[in-house]
Amino acid sequence: MPFITHLKIKYKLGLMLFFPMVGLLYFSLILMVEKAQTAQDMRGLAELTLLSITLSHIVHAVQLERGASSLFLKNQGQKFTEE
Repeated sequence: MPFITHLKIKYKLGLMLFFPMVGLLYFSLILMVEKAQTAQDMRGLAELTLLSITLSHIVHAVQLERGASSLFLKNQGQKFTEE
């Protein structure tokens, strides 16, 4: 590489720093993309969690209704008619 020997010292230092800086920028961008993907996945998980909580409340209400219906049928409508 004879052309490097004729360069001024500031250009040699610039070339020495250029490639590590490009590598640092590349890996920083990859890390930022991965973090953004993780954040997006977490938002989706939060939505699914809220959905599961809502569905859990619905299932619980249906189970309470099933229990009340079972008692009503067992007692042939004699008790629990006011509920």
